[in-house]
Amino acid sequence: MKNNCSKVITGFASLVVSLITYHSVGAVNPAASIIYDNSAAASYLNNFFSSALEYGDEINFAGSKRVLTDISFEYNANIITVDQTEKVHFKVYNNDGASGAPGTVLYDSNTDQAGGIPIFNGINTVNIDLLSIKVPDKVTFSVQFTGLGPGESAGLTMYDPPTVGKLLAGGVIGSFDDFWENAGGTWTLFRFPNGNPAGNFGARFSAIPEASTVTYAILGGLILVGSQTYRRFSTKRC
Repeated sequence: MKNNCSKVITGFASLVVSLITYHSVGAVNPAASIIYDNSAAASYLNNFFSSALEYGDEINFAGSKRVLTDISFEYNANIITVDQTEKVHFKVYNNDGASGAPGTVLYDSNTDQAGGIPIFNGINTVNIDLLSIKVPDKVTFSVQFTGLGPGESAGLTMYDPPTVGKLLAGGVIGSFDDFWENAGGTWTLFRFPNGNPAGNFGARFSAIPEASTVTYAILGGLILVGSQTYRRFSTKRC
């Protein structure tokens, strides 16, 4: 009887470990997909938008994967005197504020790099990876450049049209031609006259699926059954 008990418990433990291992591998390193992309060379508008305000683009994701793993964005900087105070602060917001404005902060680069991300002369790409952030179908990503002196400028490069994103009204992909600006805590939409140039910026977002609730439910059920089995065998002095 003791050997039978041991075999059952060992077999159950192996099954649970296998499920946990399978689920963990799938959760940690499944195939990520690009859910928004506005970085194609053919879309480059040979321009960038410089502002002292926090500003950014409202974007709509393609597909159904909603756990962000990677973000990249592009900027252009003209720095005359480099003194290492030149920084950019990057955020991702849920558009749950008043009238659909940016509201809840979903990601803040200060969490990873307090004081801002260093910027450099010319056109550069910032890559933010190893993320695991659950997001809704629509977010706003924003930047604010600081530490610039007289005659210096920095801003997001401008691209249009996006190549990956949700199909919106009028056949627009991912993002309309306006963007958000934050002046003193108040968000407002800005659009260039006649939408020229389009207010869309160079960025790419990748994501993986959410962890399966079905997997968790099955695992929980197995643990419950296993604990009951263990208790029964325990009472029989396995």
